[in-house]
Parts: sequence; structure tokens; C-alpha cells
Amino acid sequence: MNAYLLCRIADTIEDAPDFAADEKAALLDLLAACFDDPAAAAESRRAWRPSPATPRTFAWRRIPISCFAAYYGLPDTTRRTSATGFAR
Repeated sequence: MNAYLLCRIADTIEDAPDFAADEKAALLDLLAACFDDPAAAAESRRAWRPSPATPRTFAWRRIPISCFAAYYGLPDTTRRTSATGFAR
């Protein structure tokens, strides 16, 4: 379920009509970096938080924080499998 949610986040970013292409690319790069580096996942909290200054306050912005906390609790082999599937 965790891997599914992370893939849905990527799909939601790609489909978001109010994100410019460079914003989408930056968020997708950040999401991809979180698979390899627990520090990146922890530091990414600011990017995933909704901003009251912008109308783009999607509920999905809260999901990566919880998903990556669960992701890094998984065995190494499970994480590598999930990361490989995401990279495709």
C-alpha cells in the first residue's frame, strides 16, 4: 500500500494543472531523492507542506511524510524493490 501511495503522489504531481513544468520536475526530483536518502525524506517536509499563501494545498502533500517514515521502517530488500519500481 505504501508503494502504491508513493506512485500515486508522482501521478498526482504529473497531472496537476496548476503546476508549471519546472515545479513538477522539482517535486518529482525531490520525491525520487527521498527513496535513496532518509535525510532527503526528512528535509523534504517543507516542500510537502501546504502553503497558506497559495491555493495549491492538496491533501497529498501530507502523505509523503508518513509514507517515507513507513518506507524506511521496511527491510532493505523491500525498500530496494519499491525504489526500483518507482524509478521505472
